[in-house]
Amino acid sequence: MSSQQFLDPESFPYDHYLQVKEKRERSLYEWAQGLHPQEVPVVIYPSWDMWNDDTCRDRERFLRMNLWGMAESANWASDAVFPHLEPWYGVGLYASAFGCRYYWEGNSAPQTHPIYKSADEVAHITTPRVGDSEPMREVLERIRYYRQVTHDQLPICLTDTQSPNDTASLLMEVNEFFTVSSFEPERLERFMNAITDTIIAFSEMQMEALGPVLSLPGHLMLCHPS
Repeated sequence: MSSQQFLDPESFPYDHYLQVKEKRERSLYEWAQGLHPQEVPVVIYPSWDMWNDDTCRDRERFLRMNLWGMAESANWASDAVFPHLEPWYGVGLYASAFGCRYYWEGNSAPQTHPIYKSADEVAHITTPRVGDSEPMREVLERIRYYRQVTHDQLPICLTDTQSPNDTASLLMEVNEFFTVSSFEPERLERFMNAITDTIIAFSEMQMEALGPVLSLPGHLMLCHPS
């Protein structure tokens, strides 16, 4: 990977990026309100892979690559910029709260393996303590670190939340989960509520940690202008 795909916080063009971001997001917002019906927005982001083991496992390396993509996107002929820093640490974050381990294999993003084989095993499941798993602690540390080194000059989104269904399919053997979901969904109600409550609680914890730099709605998504 080229060293040109990394950018230090001290070298980031904050003023230029934020000016371009505000202008493009304002134009997209006006288009969405029907003010420019004759236009067709085109959104193009630089092609760079932050989501592999070499990068996402290293907090500083991930930040530097994220910054490069944001700065580069402001120079492209696109109707949007890459909108925020991401405290990304895999899609198994919420599965980890229930006891799933992260497995780092090859140069891939972290994987999780199901820990439940049947719906009977989750019939009496309870909501875990939020923020206790290593991946959750890492996400909160990244938020604090990103804010510190960028001096709160850039927006930061929540980590890659996924849906309760996705997390459930990581926790339970996937064929069992889809079969029971289709034919006996009531058996999974407590399970799904526990996952949903965990997502809400940790999202609120992240939002509190993010404070004034919170960017919504989240991972890779276009943002409402500030």
